[in-house]
Amino acid sequence: MKSILVILFTLLSIVSYSQSYLKEFEEKISNSRAYTLEVLDLFPEDQMDFQPTKEVRTARKQFEQFN
Repeated sequence: MKSILVILFTLLSIVSYSQSYLKEFEEKISNSRAYTLEVLDLFPEDQMDFQPTKEVRTARKQFEQFN
């Protein structure tokens, strides 16, 4: 009986932690998305196609990938 209670308590702790982690993760993703959209709004249109080297994507391509 005691071992069943220990297992049950452990499982409940894991589920509780998982829910807390998911909520925190969703909040961070939401904040990141909001920040990125702010940067996009402030980014000069005439700089969107700048490509410093062939290996680097333009800002436009990077923002398209974000979508």
